[in-house]
Amino acid sequence: MLYHSLINSRAQYEIIAWGRVASCHLHPIAVVLNRAMRCLLNTDKLLTNKVTAIYKMQKIPQLKDIYNHEVSKFMYKYTTSELPATFNNYFKLVTDVHSYSTRQIKTRQFAFPRKARSNSGAKMIKYSAIGIWSKIPPEMKNKTCLAIFLAECKKHVLLSYYNHTLCFYLLLYINQVD
Repeated sequence: MLYHSLINSRAQYEIIAWGRVASCHLHPIAVVLNRAMRCLLNTDKLLTNKVTAIYKMQKIPQLKDIYNHEVSKFMYKYTTSELPATFNNYFKLVTDVHSYSTRQIKTRQFAFPRKARSNSGAKMIKYSAIGIWSKIPPEMKNKTCLAIFLAECKKHVLLSYYNHTLCFYLLLYINQVD
């Protein structure tokens, strides 16, 4: 699709670096992406006042999902030692922090670093990546290759879109019948 080659590729570029900025900075980017999506699909704004329905119908991840996908890819590469040596000690496992048994030891979770001193510090990938990685099911984390892991992540996001997509198709059908 034209959207993937022209728009999504640019939105995805280095999103790990800028994807956690304040929402007042992300909103104009999201507006441009939404306008481009409506323009490419030639949809009426009155028919679909929620652009999320369009994204879900087309099975295209939104900006926050693109960010989560890229961070998940980063964390997978970290756990499989595919990142440069600079990142070797960037995260610590719970087992390295606590000497006693916790629930997270069995799942090989990463320990959150000390609390950030500012909001901008809390938005760093060192903090956000651990939260995103902890929400991924263990069976997805144990995939043997990056391509399979990324396909599973995408399928996981698209399945969350399914219920909303069904509602959107019903809305389109009702409007076509009238």
